[in-house]
Amino acid sequence: MLAVWILFSDWRAGYLQTVPVLLGVTAVLAAVAALARRVAWLGVCAIFMIGAAVPWDTSAAAFVLILLAVFDTGASRPAWLGLSVLGGGLIGLVLDWVVGSQDLAATVAFSFVLISVSTVASLLRTQAERGEAAEELSRLRRSSERVALARAMHDVVAAPMSHVVLISTDLLCADDIPERVREGIRIVQAEARESLGELRTMLGFLRTDTDPPGTSPDAVRSEWRASLERLHTRGFTTDAHLDLDLPADQPERAELLRLAIRELTTNVLRHSSPPATVRMTLVATPGTTSMAIANPLTTPPHGQLPPSGLGLQGLSEQAEACGGQLVTTLIDDEWLAMLSLDPPVRR
Repeated sequence: MLAVWILFSDWRAGYLQTVPVLLGVTAVLAAVAALARRVAWLGVCAIFMIGAAVPWDTSAAAFVLILLAVFDTGASRPAWLGLSVLGGGLIGLVLDWVVGSQDLAATVAFSFVLISVSTVASLLRTQAERGEAAEELSRLRRSSERVALARAMHDVVAAPMSHVVLISTDLLCADDIPERVREGIRIVQAEARESLGELRTMLGFLRTDTDPPGTSPDAVRSEWRASLERLHTRGFTTDAHLDLDLPADQPERAELLRLAIRELTTNVLRHSSPPATVRMTLVATPGTTSMAIANPLTTPPHGQLPPSGLGLQGLSEQAEACGGQLVTTLIDDEWLAMLSLDPPVRR
């Protein structure tokens, strides 16, 4: 726009004749074409050299355009284009001095400006390339770490889980096992198979450096039903309320609720004994998301399992990432866990 304004001003003032104006207009059109394809800057460069070589007065618009050409091509790839445009601009300045339109001091000054602009553009390009290289290196390191994590998880978790499935399968083939024990083995086998399937899916995403698909509200409902069934199978009674109207465009919240259901009900199995009553409430609507589980804190018949604390800690961290919090407390020998999330921000 600056070049167009300068060209128009020179023409209105009578400073330019028909041929220089046509050259200036052609250079502006070539600069517009360079917005789509940078190679069109070569046209600007050629017109600049022609305008400098002819014995007519030329407009300062040509020099503005060659500055833009040098900067844009110097700051981008390919490098040969930037060098070609810079060389053409310098040749044009020399031609301008040869035909006598500029003195030597002005030619040197303008050449210094072109070289300085090209140098700054090249530095910007180099900085951008370094940033891209650092980002690619970070991606490769992250990919390597994910593969190493997947390998470790397979060795530490997936392989032993497969052994649990195989052992339970062998036990179910025996004839001298009481039916009650057989039913327990079936439950163990089903849980192990489900966990192993989820683990293998997760390992696949880790190895391919991709994110798993978002969790749907149906997955939350399935986890709710499965958790209630686990509690009933162990002999607990439940007082449950589910109000789930979670939009499908909130997969992070759905995944958090699914994990919260599993983790908090697992805590009940670890730290309580049947026939205790477990009170569960989950309300997830577009404006409200909250969950609460309360159970008596008693010694389970199998004894207290060694706690790690990592499950609740991880759940709390995920809740904070989703704009909420997890609160746990003990009230009159009853353990209470409450998860609440702030309404999502609509853009």
